[in-house]
Amino acid sequence: MLLIDDDGQVPETLTLGEGRLIASLGSEGIAAIDEALLTAARPRWSKVAMVVLDAIRAGGFSTEDSQVMLHVRRVVALVDAKKLEA
Repeated sequence: MLLIDDDGQVPETLTLGEGRLIASLGSEGIAAIDEALLTAARPRWSKVAMVVLDAIRAGGFSTEDSQVMLHVRRVVALVDAKKLEA
């Protein structure tokens, strides 16, 4: 399970697996991931890896790279939207 590339950054482009996963989930599935991430974050500081793993487990996802990376991208999106604090 790789959360980021070797350079310490989330890759800018989606992998083929991520694209397929996003298409199969639709907006409702993405919203469910966001909700699971927000729930896993709790009102205290947590490591991103733990928040992601808790949300993956809660959503019934596997730890396949594309599924993990999608959750990481959603964390970034939630931080950008100021719904999570980094």
